[in-house]
Amino acid sequence: MIPAPLDDLALVGDGRTAALVRRDGAVVWWCPGRFDAPSVFAALLDEEEGGRAQVRPTAPHEATIGYLPDTTVAETRFEVPGQGVARVLDVMTDGALCRRLEGVEGTVELTVHTDARPDYGRGRGELDSSLPDGTVTLEEGDRVWWILGPPPADPDGALEARCADDRAWLADLTLPRLARDEVARSALTLRLLQHQPSGAFVAAPTTSVPEWLGGQRNWDYRFAWIRDASMTARTLLLLGADAEAELFLRWVAKAVVGPLKVMYTLDGGEVPVEQSLPHLAGHGGSTPVRIGNGARHQLQLDSAGALLDLVALFAERGNDWTFLRPTLGKVVAEVVAGWPAPDHGIWEPRSGKLHNVHSKVMCWVALDRAANLGFETRGEADAVRADVLTHGLDNSASWFRRAYDDPSADGALLTLPLVGFLAPHDPRVVATIDRVHQALGNGHFVYRYAIDDGVGGAEGAFVLCGYWLAQALYLIQRRDDAHTVFEAHRALAGPTGLLAEEVDPHAHRQLGNFPQAFSHLGLIETALMLDGG
Repeated sequence: MIPAPLDDLALVGDGRTAALVRRDGAVVWWCPGRFDAPSVFAALLDEEEGGRAQVRPTAPHEATIGYLPDTTVAETRFEVPGQGVARVLDVMTDGALCRRLEGVEGTVELTVHTDARPDYGRGRGELDSSLPDGTVTLEEGDRVWWILGPPPADPDGALEARCADDRAWLADLTLPRLARDEVARSALTLRLLQHQPSGAFVAAPTTSVPEWLGGQRNWDYRFAWIRDASMTARTLLLLGADAEAELFLRWVAKAVVGPLKVMYTLDGGEVPVEQSLPHLAGHGGSTPVRIGNGARHQLQLDSAGALLDLVALFAERGNDWTFLRPTLGKVVAEVVAGWPAPDHGIWEPRSGKLHNVHSKVMCWVALDRAANLGFETRGEADAVRADVLTHGLDNSASWFRRAYDDPSADGALLTLPLVGFLAPHDPRVVATIDRVHQALGNGHFVYRYAIDDGVGGAEGAFVLCGYWLAQALYLIQRRDDAHTVFEAHRALAGPTGLLAEEVDPHAHRQLGNFPQAFSHLGLIETALMLDGG
């Protein structure tokens, strides 16, 4: 069975966790309390066993979904021909999912049903609900609250406060004219992915939404990758969200007490061992459904570069970063000692380590930015750069390859001009961009790689790689092409404006965990670069 498209989903959250509301009025994903807690609704992963909270008209109807403008309040509208119109406003506050059922026109009868399935569908239990299963009849102007979880004292006030806070936060940002509304939605989405009590950003709020329908590339992204979270914070910083970036960096100062790990839990702990949940059928029959993450102990040398790149921008904007100096001192020492080693790299293959060129370049970024911050690393940065220029090019020394011992293309190499490793007009950079586009492109979309990564099965094109391509094309003065690629990716988002990790280049169907921080930060940074030119 082909599941409803991810375009039909809206994300609501409270700064601790988030839920996904579907266009048919069902809450299909919710892990109460925190992003990585066991789900109570998981129809996203199993329509029969996952559980949901459903509201919809009893009569045939048409449904649409979106957001109240410039807010994280989801709006689902039901139009019942010959009877009337109703809508549902969804907001999450203080651990409760609050659903305001409203009569807009005429008379509409809604059915309400709660099917709580705690512990990823393994349990059966009650969930506090302000409405029993049954029907609710709404006349024009009627409002009925359906509260799931601990009820707030004033749900109307909570909804109004959320709208006001979202709009005030956006008003303080510097948004581009190009794709202003999409950038605003992306910024609000990235903010929803931050666990406010700690400051950590999750890569996505879901697990096991497949990278290809029916496939096995199904991973748990509800943790804080140092790389992904640093890139997210940096993007928000570019918009002027210094407070969110600082909150994340203070989390880093607490979480990174030993060697830098690939990922951490929201409170800085050890990510759980990867395990499968065989009782769940999977999204569109895609199994296994996984919780935990087996890449938690990989070596990914690029992570430090993303972190130092963020701190350098944080400092450049006049912020005090000295609380991070002891942590960064240890991280920089690890890079100095470890950069010559092979690693797993940004894409987390399960086929072993290589001398990944992107990883080496990001080690250079770490040492270059560290030098800018006052660490004595300029000489080591030069050594890394020289090593990459010696071993990272193909045999004709024309373009950069995936790894010293692998001549294939890598979508991550599109970042070479973005991070300043070489000037955009350097012929080796231009040739690398062309090589990646030729080898990994499918129309305007770009795959990460075309090699056996030890996982097996198909995957979609990677949305962030497409945004990197647009930025790289812009920097090498192919600006019309850059805008064309950007518009193709901009069009991927459905009515809610949310983006998944990947896309089927032929069907333009979104794939992978949803919404994905990588994809939204790619949209923002590309719009900022292309704005006005």
